[in-house]
Amino acid sequence: MIIPIGIYTSNGLWYCPAFDQQKKRMVLLRVDRIETLFETNIQSKIESLPNLDEWFNDNSKQTTKNPVQLYVKLTREGARQCKSNPWLEKTITENEDGSGYIQTWMEKSEQTHIASYFFSLKNEAFIIEPASLAQEVVEMAQQLINHYQNQDPSSPS
Repeated sequence: MIIPIGIYTSNGLWYCPAFDQQKKRMVLLRVDRIETLFETNIQSKIESLPNLDEWFNDNSKQTTKNPVQLYVKLTREGARQCKSNPWLEKTITENEDGSGYIQTWMEKSEQTHIASYFFSLKNEAFIIEPASLAQEVVEMAQQLINHYQNQDPSSPS
C-alpha cells in the first residue's frame, strides 16, 4: 500500500511521489502506469510525510536508496530547459552567461529515465558523471543513428 503526497507533471508525463509502506521509503510513480487505484479507510502509522514542496526541496535525501553522483554541464539553453524540470531546477548552478551545471545525487535505478531526459536535450547538456549514464545516452544516440541508416522509410518499425 502506498500513501501519495501529490502529483506533478514533467516533460509531458505525470508523476506521483508516494510513501511505500512495504518498502518503508518514498517512491516515485508514473501516473500513466498505475493500473488500479482505490481509497481505503486504513489509518497509516506514519507520523509525518512531506508535502509536495518539501519533497522537491529534499528529494535526494528522501528517495535515494542507491545514490550516484550526477554532474552535468549545461549550455544556456540546457540550463533554461532544466529549470523547468521540478527535479532539477534547484540543483542548477548558473554562470553569468546563463550556462551552468548540475551537481547532485541521483537514484541508480532511475538511470534509464534520466538518460532519456538528457538525450532529449541533445547537445545542450554534457554528462560528466556517472560514466554509465553518459554511456547510456551514447547508446541511445547510436540506436537512433542505426534506425535512420538501416530503415526503409516506407516501413517504420
